[in-house]
Amino acid sequence: VVKITTSSKTPDVEQLRRFIAEQRLPYPVIADAAIRRSVASQYGLEGIPVTFILTQDGRIALRLDGASDLITAVQGVLATFSPA
Repeated sequence: VVKITTSSKTPDVEQLRRFIAEQRLPYPVIADAAIRRSVASQYGLEGIPVTFILTQDGRIALRLDGASDLITAVQGVLATFSPA
């Protein structure tokens, strides 16, 4: 899991670091605005939130636009990869 935050304005990186530490997020967080929205551009993102569920080899298994039930989505993707 990797979280990528994106914004039209420059993020307060220190505030983001504090939030990550306080929430004890167990995954890396990338501030995409700080890197000129390169990740958003690569994936053709125009709105937020967007969630990608990736396979182990990095392929996109599912793209969810807007708010979504992430747990149900992950369970659905995992079911397609599990033996019957």
